Amino acid sequence: MGLFTWLSACKNTDNKSDITSDNKTNTLKEITSRFDTAEGWHDVFFSIVNSTSTDSTRTYICKGLHKGKTVGFQIEIRSDMGAGITPAGELNSQKGFIKNAVQFKSIGEESNELIKVLGDLYGKPTIKTFSRQTIWLTAFSLNQQPVDLDKKNYYKLKIFFDQDENLYSELYLNINTQTSEIELNEKDEEYRDGVIKNLTK
Repeated sequence: MGLFTWLSACKNTDNKSDITSDNKTNTLKEITSRFDTAEGWHDVFFSIVNSTSTDSTRTYICKGLHKGKTVGFQIEIRSDMGAGITPAGELNSQKGFIKNAVQFKSIGEESNELIKVLGDLYGKPTIKTFSRQTIWLTAFSLNQQPVDLDKKNYYKLKIFFDQDENLYSELYLNINTQTSEIELNEKDEEYRDGVIKNLTK
């Protein structure tokens, strides 16, 4: 399964950055506490404890708690994505799709713990650890306005693990720059195995 339309995005290699650390690790929350699992979805959220910016990207260190253990990961997101939904509510595939718009990275043992948690929540337990490689994802902007991560807002993306057709899977990624939180929501139960395998390969 593949995507039919792409908007190319260049990776910014400029080292200029503006680091803003909120030091929120002492107020981390249970990552499963906010969402109702009655419908069968296992959505999780994380606090942004550190944010670093370049001219075209925003990098977040995201952490939370599960049963008393700290879990987390690093995510880098294009900070200037177009609107994927028109004012009339129609899809704008030309502006909405951006290849390599999102990347996941491990932050060490806390990321390994996250894999254990997601594996258990998804019913896909694994002894594997978070990948040591950068995980690149395509994104589609589910917003009627351009994404500007320098502004206080709530942005919704659909992200695609599409580097390997055999492991194709999707998640919803929501970025709340008002509350400094990241949400990873399930798209479909059939993608659970692919999500775990993509994050650990």
